[in-house]
Amino acid sequence: GFDQSPEQPIHFPHTIHAGVGPITGDNSEDTIEGLGMDCTYCHKQVTEQSWAGVPPVELCISCHRVIGSNESKELTKLRE
Repeated sequence: GFDQSPEQPIHFPHTIHAGVGPITGDNSEDTIEGLGMDCTYCHKQVTEQSWAGVPPVELCISCHRVIGSNESKELTKLRE
């Protein structure tokens, strides 16, 4: 499930990355579409292991080097 993630140094919103359909943030005007990414895109070893593991930062930054707000504190941590 999306809410079974271990604590991580950077907040990872599974609902945005793997979810589908509209997702409403804290402000009801902040509605975005979930990306519907397949879990195995990030968790490649899950097809061979009994655990999903945490993907390497390099995988995250391959998209988030250019995608996402420059004002996001979480993305700033990721990009440092």
